Amino acid sequence: MEKIHSNYYWNNKFEECDEYKLEFRTKKYLFDKIESEIKKIHDYEVCEISCTEIIKANKEFLKWIDENTINKM
Repeated sequence: MEKIHSNYYWNNKFEECDEYKLEFRTKKYLFDKIESEIKKIHDYEVCEISCTEIIKANKEFLKWIDENTINKM
């Protein structure tokens, strides 16, 4: 989890605040489940929940993802 400073427009006003950015390493097929769980607990009306594809990675890292996501949810 990383603390970030955000600048954005909300309701036609410029806003800025400190927020926290949380990243997950998981499988694409789990995205909808993760998104649903985040929305249940997040207090923002519109929060960013996005997915970034891993184009290339070392075998050990990809194996770790496989071992830690299969049948875990």
